[in-house]
Amino acid sequence: HVTHADDAAFDMDTNDFAISAWIFKNETHSGAHGYIVRCGGANAVGYAFSIDNSDKLSINISEAGSNNTWAYYNTALDNGKWYHVVGLMPCQYILIL
Repeated sequence: HVTHADDAAFDMDTNDFAISAWIFKNETHSGAHGYIVRCGGANAVGYAFSIDNSDKLSINISEAGSNNTWAYYNTALDNGKWYHVVGLMPCQYILIL
């Protein structure tokens, strides 16, 4: 778990960008969104990688208020495995390498 103070260098705009992370999934998620990486919050500009209650990966980009863009990986992630995940926006793709 890593926490970082608010820093304008991490603010996103509408340009193309990529977010990548190595994740190890060790349990099944049971809530709406289990956040892996999150910057921003409700009704704020930001981005997030999360796992939904079907164990599927998603990336969300919020430009302002309710203007959200989502991309989903259509296969559930297995427990006990490492994944290298990359979200590309605004192209709206998720790659698992």
